[in-house]
Amino acid sequence: MSCHEEPETGRQTSSTLSRFLILITLLCLSPFCRSEARAETIKLRADLWCPYNCDPDSDKPGLIVEIARAIFIPAGHTVDYQVMPWSRTLNEVRKGHISGAIGALPSEAPDLIYGANPVAQDESGFAFKRDMAFTYHGTDSLAPYRIATIQDYNYDDGEIDAYLRKHAQNTTHIQVNTGGQAGVANLRKLLAGRVDLALDSRAVLAYLIHQEHLDQEIGTVGLGRLVGVHIGFSPALADSKNLADLLSSGVDRLRQQGELAAILARYGVKE
Repeated sequence: MSCHEEPETGRQTSSTLSRFLILITLLCLSPFCRSEARAETIKLRADLWCPYNCDPDSDKPGLIVEIARAIFIPAGHTVDYQVMPWSRTLNEVRKGHISGAIGALPSEAPDLIYGANPVAQDESGFAFKRDMAFTYHGTDSLAPYRIATIQDYNYDDGEIDAYLRKHAQNTTHIQVNTGGQAGVANLRKLLAGRVDLALDSRAVLAYLIHQEHLDQEIGTVGLGRLVGVHIGFSPALADSKNLADLLSSGVDRLRQQGELAAILARYGVKE
C-alpha cells in the first residue's frame, strides 16, 4: 500500500458517512417519520356527560371517546381519558396540563383550538317532574321557574345562553352546580323540589334519567336547536392545531367508512 492510498480511504469513509446522514435526514422529512416523532399521549378530560363521555373504565367510555380513539390510535398516539369537573377541565386545558376538553363548544371556550368539523351534534333541553307538565315556549316561559344549570356550560349558542347570562345574578332563579357529576346532582335537586327545571343536553338527560330509573318521574323537552360538539384543544401546546385537524378529517373518514355510524349505534344514537 502506497503512502497516498490512506487519505483516499479516509475520503471514501467520509463520503459514505455523508451519504448515510443525508439519507437519514430525508427519511425524517417524510410524513412517516414526522408522524412517529409527534406521537404522544393525548390527555382528554371532561365531567361525566354520557353518552358523549362516560365511565373511563367502562366498555362504553362514550361515543366521543371512541371516535377519538378510532382516529388518534391508528396515527400512533395514545388516548388517556379521565373524568374531571368541567370548570377545572377548561382551566387545565388552557394551561396546557391536559390536551383537550371533550364536549366543548367554541362559544363557551373560544380560546381553545377546534377542527373544522364537530365530533357530534347535540340538542339541549329541560328535565322536569312529570306532574308539572312543563312546555317550553321560548325564554319568556321560564320566568316562574327555578332552573338548575352547570358552571361554564353553554347550551344552544342562542336565546337560552343569552337568557342565562342576563339572569346570572339571580341565584334563586338560576342555580349553578359544579363537579364531575353535576348533571346527576341537578336531577336530585329537581326531585327534592329545590329547582323546577334542570337544563342539560337532552341526550345526556335521557341517559341519566334511565340510569337513575326515573323514567316515570321525570320528563324532558328539547329546545329544537342543534349545536356542534367538539374536542377543544389546548392553546398552550404546540401540536394542538395538528391534533384538531387530524380529528376533523378523521370524522369524515369514519363517516365514509361506516365506522362513525357503528360507534353511534353502540349508544343508541343516529347521525
